[in-house]
Amino acid sequence: VKTFRLMSPDGAPLPFAYLPGQFLTLSVELDGKPVKRSYTIASSPTERDYVEVTVKEEVAHRGVSFHLHEVVREGDDLTVAGPSGKF
Repeated sequence: VKTFRLMSPDGAPLPFAYLPGQFLTLSVELDGKPVKRSYTIASSPTERDYVEVTVKEEVAHRGVSFHLHEVVREGDDLTVAGPSGKF
């Protein structure tokens, strides 16, 4: 399990607000195709400089969680949509 802290590339405050229980949808390219996966926001909604998601690595599936754990490095750009959902 890893917690990923996501920030705006320019260091500005987040371009969105969120509520407890909402999630973000991350999109990564796997085998040349975009694959999306949603993760519950783990950080406080009062935080405006970053948002965190905690991701359990699913080694057997080699999907988005595996990609996040094994390929993504600090400073990489990610495609993120959201927040969405109701608690």
